[in-house]
Amino acid sequence: MIRSVSIFFVLLILSGCLTYAISLQDNQNLMIPRTTQGVEPTKESYYGLCDDCLDVFDLYTHYDFKHTWRTNSTWFMVINEPGYYCIDTNVTLNCNGIYVNASNVIIDGKGHSISKGDPIKNFVGIHIADAENVTVMNIVLDWINGEAMHISNSTGIHIKNASMSSSCTVYVNSSRGILISNSSFFWCYMLIIESSENVTLENNYIYKTSASIENSLNIKLIGNNISQEDVRGYPCVVVLYNSSRILVCNNSFHIVSLIVFNSWNNTIVDNYANGRRIVYLENESGQLVTGDLGELILVGCDNISVESVSVSNMTLAIDIFRSTNVRLRNLRLSENRLGIWIDESEKVDIYKSEFQDLSIIHIQASTGVNIACNFFGFGAHGIFIKNSAEVSINKNIFQFGEISLLGSHNNSISSNILNRVRVDLSNSYNNYMYDNIFQGYGLGIGDSFSNYVFNNTITNSSYGIVLKNASGNFIFFNNFINNSGDIVIRWDSSNRWVSPKALPFRYGAETRMGFLGNYWDRYNGTDRDGDGIGDEPYLNDTAPLISPTWNYVIADSDGDGVNDLKEIAFGTNPFVPNNEHEEVSHGVPIGAAVLIVLILLTVILVIKKHKKLQHR
Repeated sequence: MIRSVSIFFVLLILSGCLTYAISLQDNQNLMIPRTTQGVEPTKESYYGLCDDCLDVFDLYTHYDFKHTWRTNSTWFMVINEPGYYCIDTNVTLNCNGIYVNASNVIIDGKGHSISKGDPIKNFVGIHIADAENVTVMNIVLDWINGEAMHISNSTGIHIKNASMSSSCTVYVNSSRGILISNSSFFWCYMLIIESSENVTLENNYIYKTSASIENSLNIKLIGNNISQEDVRGYPCVVVLYNSSRILVCNNSFHIVSLIVFNSWNNTIVDNYANGRRIVYLENESGQLVTGDLGELILVGCDNISVESVSVSNMTLAIDIFRSTNVRLRNLRLSENRLGIWIDESEKVDIYKSEFQDLSIIHIQASTGVNIACNFFGFGAHGIFIKNSAEVSINKNIFQFGEISLLGSHNNSISSNILNRVRVDLSNSYNNYMYDNIFQGYGLGIGDSFSNYVFNNTITNSSYGIVLKNASGNFIFFNNFINNSGDIVIRWDSSNRWVSPKALPFRYGAETRMGFLGNYWDRYNGTDRDGDGIGDEPYLNDTAPLISPTWNYVIADSDGDGVNDLKEIAFGTNPFVPNNEHEEVSHGVPIGAAVLIVLILLTVILVIKKHKKLQHR
């Protein structure tokens, strides 16, 4: 199912809004209807328009435009006749600028500026509507927090040698045959081309400005310089959404990335980002991509191998849209706002790669993504999963960041080392988190149910686990050690804190049968029969463990390589051999084994110290 993806939400994500509480809404419009209240100009405010221009005071009027938010707007100048109009000095306005609804018009700014004096009100600089053959040239629009230029329902419009700046927007809507050339967009908010055809942007300087091409056809971006100065600043992107036959060639990108959503039959060639080539593959199969790249974009591809690729200092390093069987191995991604964006794709493997400094992995509306044996270094911000299923995060090392699941199900997070990594679930169900080591942060579950959390060790966190309106989750056979607090429960949260079923286990020299809870280092209960289960409950745990979980041996009754604890969690019969949930070992990243041993030794020392303090 095709979803509307607004550039606004891309920028939200890139801005770092990646907590489990986010609820991004689809099908939003970029242009929000608004009411513009103009200021009635005095005759003195027309100063600066030369005598060759129309007598704007006499022609000044109000128009009831097609857009309700322009009703009764005040315009400084209205052009409704053909002709050559020029400006011979700089002008500052507290109303809308120039409205053009005539054809065969030339507006020559002669290098002068029209500025917006009021930074709050949403005035429009130049609006060209229902016109043909209009040229605007040699003009500066310093239009802070407003719409610098709007071209609607027009044909044959040429904007050249123009400059637009100060957090403004440039909007081309329902128009065709538009050429914007040799102009600069400096620190604009956004350049939008929507529902238009045969629009060309050529030889422009686009700085700190995002661009969105939506629902359009035959758009050309040729020879532009598109850049921003810092990947950690406000993110800028060029988005192709729901469009076709887009030509992007001979452009130079710096930090700014090209993102493609549901756009097809495009030609994207000879572009460079940070001096490295941008690779674009559409409907390709059986390709191998290697080397240092500026960016990699895969659209509608199958059976693609990406080996030993390095991308750095980009808003987005790798964009994968509606592709299958993509294998990414031995990548090195650093200082990218987003490392990998996976959207509407299946069977994507990310293996033995390194992520440093930001470089988030974003997975959306996808299935069968496997992230295994990777290293996420200091500053790498982790993994965000939205509306996805069968995503596996296995045997990775994280030094910092977050793993968030939003509206997702049947995913697994297992056998990871999570140093200062928040793991959050929101509106998610039937997910499995097991065999992980948490250090510094714990686990958050909100508005979620039927998730399984078992055989994890959570240490040195403010709280081991936070539950918010979460019910029907299974939390058992975990270790909670040296945390400031064990559980925070908010609102209606009713969960099970012991294993779903009784199972055979060995504690000490004897094999026993029973329910298994969690190990809490704060628990001071007794174990009179020596079965490893406390005689008194602890919080909501009715079968708290006397010792950490590694002192309990769980049986594998059917000998299929999956112990009974996992079989019960996965919903399979522990007494009948099966391969349904058996894990395939990918090996452990370099240094992982050493790090695991050091962490376990630290945990053991903390337990011993805690026990000594209890005996004093």
